[in-house]
Amino acid sequence: MQSILMSLNWWNKPSSLFILLVFLASCSGKYSEEKIQLEMVVKAITKTEPNHKIQAYVLIPNVGCTGCIGVAEQFMLNNVAKMNNVLFILTGINSPKAFKIRYREALKSPYVLADYENIANTKELKSIYPKIFYLEKGEIVRIVESSPEAKGDVWTELKNYLSK
Repeated sequence: MQSILMSLNWWNKPSSLFILLVFLASCSGKYSEEKIQLEMVVKAITKTEPNHKIQAYVLIPNVGCTGCIGVAEQFMLNNVAKMNNVLFILTGINSPKAFKIRYREALKSPYVLADYENIANTKELKSIYPKIFYLEKGEIVRIVESSPEAKGDVWTELKNYLSK
């Protein structure tokens, strides 16, 4: 392709190159940045590749909307032992000692990751609300924030999605 573009003298024009780059960038997936960031977080914490059986990531911040975070934490505590297709990532940890005491049992699960270094604190992932990242074939297809403005019960919706 480069030889064709160069033969047309199109390759050397900055405006044409810009258009080409914009076109190529627009071809990427809708949530490609979030996917890249999530995979980096999972790799950094687990020191392994992400599990491709995972159908959803749930990112739970330690600080933010207290009620929303409390509901997300309760969902995790009630369901982590029963679900092996969702990965809970706890981030924004201020006090590792208090955190370990609070989540002692949940942290034993391979489906709960503690982000002690706040790696998930990026502009693509950071929020004061818990976020649910729905996956199909390893690609993020939808992102839902568990906020007061969320329509419906996001946790029942997640449970239904994972039980398919």
